Amino acid sequence: MKKFLSNINVIKRVFVMVAALAVIAFVPLGVLPQAAGEAPVLPSCNKPLPEGYAQFVQPNVLLLLDTSGSMTFRSASDTSTYGDGSKPYKYGDKIYRYFGRDLDSLNNNPDGPYNYHPNLAYIDDADLTGISQGYREAYFAKYGNRYLYPNDSRMYKLKLVLWEILNGPGLVSGLRMGLATYYQEGYESPQVPSVGVYYRWLPTEDGSRQALSWEGSSSWDRALLRRFFRSTDEPGSIEEIAKWVDGIETFDNPELRAHGATPLAASIYGADAHPDKDNPYRGDARDFFLMDGAINAWCQQNWLIVLTDGRDTLGGNPVTAVQNLYKAKDNPQDKWPSFYGNKAQPVKTMVIGLINPNASGVSELKKTLNRMADMGDDGKENTSSHAYFATDVDELMQAFKDIFKQIQSFKSTASAPLVSPPIGGQEGGVYVPNFVPHIERQWTGHLYKYKLDTDGIMSELPVWGMPLQSLIQNLTALETCLP
Repeated sequence: MKKFLSNINVIKRVFVMVAALAVIAFVPLGVLPQAAGEAPVLPSCNKPLPEGYAQFVQPNVLLLLDTSGSMTFRSASDTSTYGDGSKPYKYGDKIYRYFGRDLDSLNNNPDGPYNYHPNLAYIDDADLTGISQGYREAYFAKYGNRYLYPNDSRMYKLKLVLWEILNGPGLVSGLRMGLATYYQEGYESPQVPSVGVYYRWLPTEDGSRQALSWEGSSSWDRALLRRFFRSTDEPGSIEEIAKWVDGIETFDNPELRAHGATPLAASIYGADAHPDKDNPYRGDARDFFLMDGAINAWCQQNWLIVLTDGRDTLGGNPVTAVQNLYKAKDNPQDKWPSFYGNKAQPVKTMVIGLINPNASGVSELKKTLNRMADMGDDGKENTSSHAYFATDVDELMQAFKDIFKQIQSFKSTASAPLVSPPIGGQEGGVYVPNFVPHIERQWTGHLYKYKLDTDGIMSELPVWGMPLQSLIQNLTALETCLP
């Protein structure tokens, strides 16, 4: 009876500790310090750890960004700006101007929050050389006596938001990030595209066509991997992605350009070049996750973040593509990796639509994007998830923040165990609470007991384990039976 009461008292103490942690579980993840709830960490989940201990393998996160020509349009309409608000590219004795034109006077205060990219606020005087005073006044906004980069295109706002996300603390730490876009051919020497010219200077329909280092096509149904998965904690890793959206193009510093069609479905699953052994960096998201060194453990989370400003223009079905990507782990033809007899985790897809969901003519696109997101979290259409929609920087920023918080929330966490030492020749116990955080609902958790023998050695497997909700119910029942 004394041993029984002793165990109950230990469980009570554990319960108090768990209850305190459960209160923390109600606090939004974003307000907790990064080091909170740290647990023993191993480099690989392939090792047999006790269930109560966190095993951390950095999640894979692939950004698939829309680089179609319509990304030069205003975010709230299909009006072209004829540029993306980035700096001119000086190549040899030529200057290619990608400014576009300013169309919205409500976001031209450089001191306002998230109105301007840090590198793309005031236009350098040198970059205004050769542009007449009349054209400056016609196409650029002005603050004080200085001209401002046009900041109304979808591409400008995407670059601004990604720059802030990548350079902000916490949101992307501890992830293995990769970057992909719709497929484009690269040129060492900029070329004027043969069709679908979206960059012009002057920024009008009759303006001169500007040469580009990256050219898309109306028929290429695949994606291009710009940067392979790499930990954001490694020196220089974030910079390798951020350089694509820094607004500056040089010989050794590439920049995203908006040109080509929208092969949305084929870029996710179903590229015509699957697999392209000559160039593994062209294909679809499935190909990129299957590349050597991408998935490194069976418990590693895999995520695809899709941003698009329009429907698939090549006749593909993006909802089916998302479903096929999720179910690739069960498709023998895809040869999904296994570790120690365990299949690797599926790829979960999250979707951002750079559209006004309430505008006329976009109801089908809105429905498609929501179906993609719904299918993306569990491979089923069951209203378990939805797409994010954005028409301005604030909405786009919040969408990316919410998504990265959700990805971060899937990392397992545990607290310090409570040890009941062996006394009087009787075995002791180690009680370990374990939580899986969730950004949109209460954390789920378990409590495990491990045997501690008289030599202080802990058992490899738990003696018992139960969900915290069951623990609460059972503890109440036990206390009711006590004298």
